[in-house]
Amino acid sequence: MPFIDLETNLPASKFPEDFLKRLCTTLAAALGKPEDRMNLVVKADLPMMIAGSCSPCVLMSVSAIGVTDTAEKNKEHSAKIFQFLKGEFGLSDERILILFYPLEPWQIGKKGTPCRSVYIFTKKNNIQFDHKKMTLFDGYQYGEEFGKINVLRKLPAIKDGDFCLAESVAIMMYLAEKFHTPDHWYPADLQKRARVNEYLSWQHSSIRIHGSRILWFNLLIPKAMGVEVPKEKIDNAVEDFDGSLKLFEMKFLQDKPFIVGDQISLADLVAIVEIMQPVGAGMDVFENRPKLKAWKDRVREEIGAELFDEAHRALLSLQEDVKTMDPKRMDPLKPKVLKYFLS
Repeated sequence: MPFIDLETNLPASKFPEDFLKRLCTTLAAALGKPEDRMNLVVKADLPMMIAGSCSPCVLMSVSAIGVTDTAEKNKEHSAKIFQFLKGEFGLSDERILILFYPLEPWQIGKKGTPCRSVYIFTKKNNIQFDHKKMTLFDGYQYGEEFGKINVLRKLPAIKDGDFCLAESVAIMMYLAEKFHTPDHWYPADLQKRARVNEYLSWQHSSIRIHGSRILWFNLLIPKAMGVEVPKEKIDNAVEDFDGSLKLFEMKFLQDKPFIVGDQISLADLVAIVEIMQPVGAGMDVFENRPKLKAWKDRVREEIGAELFDEAHRALLSLQEDVKTMDPKRMDPLKPKVLKYFLS
């Protein structure tokens, strides 16, 4: 899932309507990635200087899994990208700078369950935001800059002017209030809001933790770290997750279309991204659960199939992505991960 940022001091008028599409096609071919996995941001009219000169220039960063981790690969990518950019803007080699960053699947914040819920909520409600991509493997979250935003060192986190806020549930509640999103997300009605809060308070120690364990036990720990997980731990995680799903259907969903009633709420949004976690490890959690599957289909329809699929695309590609990972890159994180999940 490549992430491309192109910054330039060229005016926006220099970018024809089909520029993003052609750039996407070029980069996808250069990196050997499908076009529907590409993520691009283009920023024009910026005050910029490269090599001590403010003459027209382009700075591009390319972050991707498995294809930007060696000098040889990046040299090959650079040649193709330079050819495209020079042809588009008539710039010399000296006025184009490309930075390559290798990613691993766990480094993409969008994959993280809480990040997915906030991402979907903001996109669905047309809340404008500057999406900052973080490579957790590089330890950016432990640096001074991020510490000023979130001393907890976790994602997601937001900065709204001078106001900083962490924790996905708190963030969505804040955004719902500030931007006056449709009432059904976080109802003003006292009892409906209490039902939303009830689920959000329960899920942390049930569906969220058990679903995460399945993802780590079945995929990330054995495949990305090369560490065998005892069968007993895997079986216990599946049993706990199954029990949580039964409680979810019986207590929270019952025979209603959504958790609070006839309309989707923050509770449904948080629930679906948590329940999707094991799907990333190849477990069909909706098999033989017709009520749960029907609810998932309704949530997907309410969110919008395109947005729902976009937000989960990285999660659902994990099984393929881990095949190109170097287990040694997990070494800095391995002690913490193994202590948390296997001790």
